[in-house]
Amino acid sequence: ELALSKYFALLLNPRGEHGQGSLFLDLFLQQFDIPSWLRKEELVNCKVTLEKQTNAMRRIDIFLQFKSGVIGIENKPWAVEQNNQLNDYKDFLKSSVKQMDNYLLIYICNSSPSSLDSDKQSSNFAQMSFAQILKWLGQCMQYTQALNVRVFIEELQKFIRTEVNGELDMSLESVLVNTILSDKNHLEAMFDVCNVAESIKQKLIKQLEEQLLDEIKSNHPSWILEFYMGDLKKKWSGFNIQFNKSHDFKL
Repeated sequence: ELALSKYFALLLNPRGEHGQGSLFLDLFLQQFDIPSWLRKEELVNCKVTLEKQTNAMRRIDIFLQFKSGVIGIENKPWAVEQNNQLNDYKDFLKSSVKQMDNYLLIYICNSSPSSLDSDKQSSNFAQMSFAQILKWLGQCMQYTQALNVRVFIEELQKFIRTEVNGELDMSLESVLVNTILSDKNHLEAMFDVCNVAESIKQKLIKQLEEQLLDEIKSNHPSWILEFYMGDLKKKWSGFNIQFNKSHDFKL
């Protein structure tokens, strides 16, 4: 997550080594309604900070500071937000500006946040999916001539497609399709696997839960496991580990 935020910040930084000035930042902001308080001429002087510490001792992944306001970006490729995390970020951003509404919180995730229900339609909050991130990176590619920058963006796109969005590498997908279609038995086996795929997933999930519980019971009896992966069709699916009952921090 931190590495991905670092790569985004490199592209968003007008003084970055990509040599494109504020172009990539401008294209990024065009993925949604650009805040009315933000003037385009301010982009070139944007200050980009990684892991900006808030008043609540949390850290916003990417912090963009402009003359007239600020933008905070929370990047969640895999995990969900912590309890009250986005509200804390919103309060921090609001306290960081002279004009109360001159801030924007951007949430990059393929799932909607569990908090901020009252602010999801607010002009101070915007959500981006990783499909939108891929669209942005594609637009950046169109304006990039430097080979090293193009390769960097291409590799970043490939990583997001396979590791975040769960897409198959195109070369592997082609091999699998050709192998399945080359033989009638392969095709029948593929349909058999599809029919039992859900049962296989559930069995593997159950095995994972049992293995985690055994490990915790044997070596870390004070830890608490919260497992909520029984139904993968639900909005939230995953597990966390609480290391101490008196602490709110979880893995």
